[in-house]
Amino acid sequence: GDSLWTTPLFEGMGYESVGYAATFQSDSTILAVGGVVIPGAYVEVFLVQLDTTGQVLWTQLYGSANDDYGRSIDIAPDVAIYIGGDTRNYPGPDKDDYVLKTDADGNYLWHVSPGTAYDDPSAHVCALPDNGVLYVGAFINYEIGSASYSRLYARRYAPGGALVWDRKYGPTLFVQEL
Repeated sequence: GDSLWTTPLFEGMGYESVGYAATFQSDSTILAVGGVVIPGAYVEVFLVQLDTTGQVLWTQLYGSANDDYGRSIDIAPDVAIYIGGDTRNYPGPDKDDYVLKTDADGNYLWHVSPGTAYDDPSAHVCALPDNGVLYVGAFINYEIGSASYSRLYARRYAPGGALVWDRKYGPTLFVQEL
């Protein structure tokens, strides 16, 4: 039950970070995603590659003038990296889902953040055999106060970022999400 190692990220930079997900990139590397608070700015998505002893090999940040969080990660057969998460739009309270694609070295390729007019849940990604990605979550139909009423939701994107299809499933219920 003890940790084999821990690795502080962004040490000495004055940043605070929260990791949300990790996966093996290969037998010798690990990828982790999360959100990092940049002082005087907003939260940005971080992607870090570590070796299996916890040494940081590289770090990439992705963001906008919003708070952006990486909450899920998967690797496509062509070794592209998909990150799912959310972005909070300012000045309003609206949060939208967020899907980001990078190459194997973490270089930005594209992202989408379609969202609804409501506070959407985070995107969760699953890379597909054709190198595209499946996003799952919820489609918010309406809100009453702070309570969201949604349907199960899935979107499929082609490797280049084009929307292939989107589907809503089941009835609209309180707190319904894949």
